[in-house]
Amino acid sequence: MARQSAVVGRIAAARQQAQGGVDYSPKNGARCPWCDQRAKIYKTTPWEDNVRVRYHRCIEPGCALSSMGVTIKSVEVDTVDGS
Repeated sequence: MARQSAVVGRIAAARQQAQGGVDYSPKNGARCPWCDQRAKIYKTTPWEDNVRVRYHRCIEPGCALSSMGVTIKSVEVDTVDGS
């Protein structure tokens, strides 16, 4: 029972992280907070100032977030100073 509770807690934490946003790297993309695989982009929003938000889904067959259909939000920040 304690082990099951720990897994449920870990899934809840990964789901919360996915909803809150993970880092996006142009080189490495966004990683799934549960299985650490690269998540597939399904929606990209326009740049707002120096921030762009993308939405992803994990496509790893054994991933808990993938099987639950959880959307993963990622945030990319452009740190290049244009001046």
